[in-house]
Amino acid sequence: MPDLDIVVNGRTYRVACGPGEEERLRALAGQVDSRITGLVRSFGQVGEAQLLLVAALLLADELDENRASQQRLQGLDERAADALHALADRIEQLAGSLETA
Repeated sequence: MPDLDIVVNGRTYRVACGPGEEERLRALAGQVDSRITGLVRSFGQVGEAQLLLVAALLLADELDENRASQQRLQGLDERAADALHALADRIEQLAGSLETA
């Protein structure tokens, strides 16, 4: 399991990751660092634990919003599929009535 040094808020942390996941971990660490940098600009260096907690809460909120959006889209997809099935059934009925006429 590879060890990787990542930098967040100017501090280096050594973390382990799965083989081949190094670039993804670096990218994720970059997102966290970017979030922390924004918080530092807004609130100053209020303490590492506080910054990491607020960044984690913001990212969790974003994840939750994305999940809720996905569920809404899935619901729309299901309703659209139901509407298409109903339309196909109606077309079959109309086609059948034209054949008997």
